[in-house]
Amino acid sequence: MVAPSLNGIKRAKVKGVNPCNREETTMKITTIGIDLAKAVFAIHGVNAHGKTALKKQLKRAQMLTFFANLEPCLIGMEACGSAHYWARQLTALGHTVKLMAPQFVKPYVYVASKDMWR
Repeated sequence: MVAPSLNGIKRAKVKGVNPCNREETTMKITTIGIDLAKAVFAIHGVNAHGKTALKKQLKRAQMLTFFANLEPCLIGMEACGSAHYWARQLTALGHTVKLMAPQFVKPYVYVASKDMWR
C-alpha cells in the first residue's frame, strides 16, 4: 500500500508479520535513534511499547529514501557537524527531530565504535 507522495518521493507503509498468529500487522515505529557517521549510519527504532522494531545500517545515499517511506515519528541524534543538515532534511519529510548534546548521548551507547578513542 502506498501513501501520498511527499516532495516527489512515494511513501510506503512498513508492515511486519505477527509471529503468534502469522497475520500481517502494521508496525508503528514511534521513536528512532540515529548514530551519524561518515558513510554508514546505524538506525534503531522502537514502537510505542519500547520494543525494538527496527535495527538497520544505512549508507548515506539510502537515508532520505528510507525515511521518506516511514510514517512521521520522533528522531533523536547526537548534535554534531552533520546533524543539523540531517535534521533539516528529515524535518522536511515530516519527522520531528531532536538533537542531543554529546554528554547526554553517552548513556545510550551500548557498543564501543571504531571511531572512539580507547
